[in-house]
Amino acid sequence: THALPAAAGPVIYRHAVEMEFRGDYAGALRYLRAIEALPARLSLGRFNLKVEAWPRMEGRQMLMVISPK
Repeated sequence: THALPAAAGPVIYRHAVEMEFRGDYAGALRYLRAIEALPARLSLGRFNLKVEAWPRMEGRQMLMVISPK
């Protein structure tokens, strides 16, 4: 958790979570679209994708949630 610098106001925090997933291309695409559609204050960070043997792939996604606490 890191506090983001604020000019004159409340302190805002960024909580980072790293998610891993395995599956095929269609499953990975559904996962990313579902993450993007979430209503939370969510920011997508680093994303790595590795194809093991088509169509199987492995991914790692850094997600950051912005909050006042």
